[in-house]
Amino acid sequence: DFDEAARERGRRSYKVAGNIPYNLSGTILVDLARWRMLSAAVLMVQKEVGDRILTEPGKRNCGILSIFLQTYFIIHRVLKVRPGSFTPPPKVESVVLGFVPHAPGRGPEDRGAFLQFLKGCFSHRRKKLRNILGELLDVETAKDWDRLGELSGVDFGMRPEELSLESWFDLFAASRRVKGLR
Repeated sequence: DFDEAARERGRRSYKVAGNIPYNLSGTILVDLARWRMLSAAVLMVQKEVGDRILTEPGKRNCGILSIFLQTYFIIHRVLKVRPGSFTPPPKVESVVLGFVPHAPGRGPEDRGAFLQFLKGCFSHRRKKLRNILGELLDVETAKDWDRLGELSGVDFGMRPEELSLESWFDLFAASRRVKGLR
């Protein structure tokens, strides 16, 4: 727990830099958003993971990591790293990404619940939101659908990767008000 380690040392913030194990990238990157005292991070990841993270919400390759990390961070590509930069050279290309937290108050406060909501929605990414939310939130009645649509402003005929970041915030807030997550 980096936050706890920083508190024990009397620090109010810290920075993280590293070449994280590629097989643990998703887990480590999700943890970045849980560390509230983090002021910046510079991390090397596999190029394909970096490309996915940088995909704008609403685009086809957008996914859980894109939405979740862009909710809480300003992310930019620092540099590309070719396999020949290492000995022995790996079989994949890498990219170094910079992460700077957004100002507090951006995105849902309950980051764990928001992440679970995203996982539920993206677990059937080729389905339309109406089908996904019907199962995830147990939305059955026309009244509940109307209320969810009114509160979120989201078109339930869309697929998860088609939503903008703000639409995700609105849909998450509306889902908690209408039914609550299972």
